Amino acid sequence: EARAFAAFINQYLQNPVDSTTSTTTDGKPVISVTGDGYYLIKDAANSSQAPTESILKVVNDVSVKPKTTNIPDTEKKVVENNKAVTGNPSVVPSETGHKINDVADYNIGDTVPFILAAKTPASTDIASYTNYVFTFHDKMDAGLTLDANSIVVKVGDDTLTAGTDYTLITNPNDNDTFDLVLNIKKDGTDVTRLIDKTITVSFNATLNENAKLDKVGNQNGFILEYSNNPTTGGTGRTEEDKVVVFTYHLDLDKVDNKESSTKLTGAEFILSRGSGENTEYLIADKITTGEKAGQYTVQSWTKAKNQATTLSAKTENSSEFVINGLDDGTYQLTETKAPDGYQLPSIPFTITLTAATTNNQGYNGTASTAIGDIKVNDKVGNAANIENTKGHSLPETGGMGTTMIYGVGAVMVAGAAVFYVTNKRTRKD
Repeated sequence: EARAFAAFINQYLQNPVDSTTSTTTDGKPVISVTGDGYYLIKDAANSSQAPTESILKVVNDVSVKPKTTNIPDTEKKVVENNKAVTGNPSVVPSETGHKINDVADYNIGDTVPFILAAKTPASTDIASYTNYVFTFHDKMDAGLTLDANSIVVKVGDDTLTAGTDYTLITNPNDNDTFDLVLNIKKDGTDVTRLIDKTITVSFNATLNENAKLDKVGNQNGFILEYSNNPTTGGTGRTEEDKVVVFTYHLDLDKVDNKESSTKLTGAEFILSRGSGENTEYLIADKITTGEKAGQYTVQSWTKAKNQATTLSAKTENSSEFVINGLDDGTYQLTETKAPDGYQLPSIPFTITLTAATTNNQGYNGTASTAIGDIKVNDKVGNAANIENTKGHSLPETGGMGTTMIYGVGAVMVAGAAVFYVTNKRTRKD
């Protein structure tokens, strides 16, 4: 009753009593009033904070514990596709063996899952509110493309319905990627299923061709806007919580195996990952203009070898191959055309690209601090030499060349047999 009466009085509070504010030696604020009476303490006019929800009876000096607006617990996470995670999220639900983290790395073209979470207040915490609203603000860097159809909002295992339980706004006027509005209390009535619960918003984005490479990273930020003034309808905002997605480039140089300073031109390759029936081949676009002209950008992967992109050097006279948008992992580089005067290798080159990303929920919002060394074949950096040996390769076993040799040999043997029989008959005659 006192809380309701205070809220009622606050609507009509026009002129504050004469008072002065000072600070004690221990840093606590002091409000001095002119006489005994009942007082309602309210924040300054430019504040969105709520007034005290009870009236103070002042007959002498009194100590009051200030009311603080409860800031909801929130969290933003990205789901890693390969690496184990050593830390646990605090708000986002997780299970043993999860890959939920602040940091992840992917190939360009991959689907990247994200999760937002916010803890709603208890009914008693919002008793003085007529309406209490959560608005999820999510904003992605240009290297990430939202799949709006993938958005799922849940309370525990209970899935909420767009348009009925919440409002989704894509490309809103505030320049966010999307806003999601959820009524926790409406027209004086609690939405019971949402009270004192953890709300999760899960969705996917694609890492696209605009993705920043290596240690620059591609961020996705989240802010929760929440009701915090039952009288004016004012709102507060949490600090922005960011996660980051990395992708990397690979710089290969074709050189002589005995003299690495001798650059070789004219080679061609295909790139694959996995092994056996799980082998996938790279499909990539070659950039034709700008400072990255001649470089490749990962597009997708296919199990059909004949659909793989044949990779050539940046220019006709170059020995350098650059592939942008690769995940941490091991790849096979198969040479399909050797430089003139050099052997075509009979087995693929193994390329292992590793990146030491933070894996314990420790991201502070600065991408360069979330990643250590990037290495290729255990050497720091994104570059590797691909060596060729001078000479010409013999045909491989089972290849067309072998078949031709066998065919020629068979003809020669047959010819020798005919010659022997003919010669023997001639001598007999």
